[in-house]
Amino acid sequence: MTRLFKKFFDVFSSYRLKIDLDGTLIRFLFKNWGYVAIALITFSWVYFSHAEIVIGQKTINISWEAPAYAQRRTPETIAQEIYEQMPDIPKNNQYISSNTGEIASHHTLISRLIRYHEFVKSRPTIFRLDWKLTLADYLGYNEMIREGSYPGFNTLTQNPFNEDRELIKSLSREQRNQLVDTLVSIYQPPSSQSEEVINPSENENLTDNTNTPSIFLPSRGGADLLMP
Repeated sequence: MTRLFKKFFDVFSSYRLKIDLDGTLIRFLFKNWGYVAIALITFSWVYFSHAEIVIGQKTINISWEAPAYAQRRTPETIAQEIYEQMPDIPKNNQYISSNTGEIASHHTLISRLIRYHEFVKSRPTIFRLDWKLTLADYLGYNEMIREGSYPGFNTLTQNPFNEDRELIKSLSREQRNQLVDTLVSIYQPPSSQSEEVINPSENENLTDNTNTPSIFLPSRGGADLLMP
């Protein structure tokens, strides 16, 4: 009986303490309601302002990156542009597809070179040096090309690597340089800001209108003017 009474007293005491604490908190809030309101308003303003900025940034990023995906082209379409500008480069597109059993005419020498450069070696496509490194691979001066990873080894009935390598070697130095220049010009992204071109006549007017300070050299006898 004593234990039960003691337990009841402990529960009652804790409940009374809780009531006192809640009452103190309520009295504090009512007493300082102005400061609490200012704190809540400040917090809400900072929170929603930050959320608006983040949403705006996400919207800008989506609209900026969307054209990049829309303008992306395949190695086959780029190879077609290369052949239009350099028709003397062999296509070597007589290989048969292992899936359809028909000639894969879109599987050209240049398209395989681009796929090797971009997907096998993961090299950038806008720098001349990287394209020269790829051509050096074909010429045997740089890294060794593995036939088991060369484009077309698993999609064509015959691996085109050996013949592609010989065709690249047969190109002259001028042809290889022109090929590199053409590839870079196609892959080079357009500039985001157009350069302002100043008319030469306007440039002369700007030069004439500039106020340049004049320098006067002292004449003979000028020091006599300072004497009293």
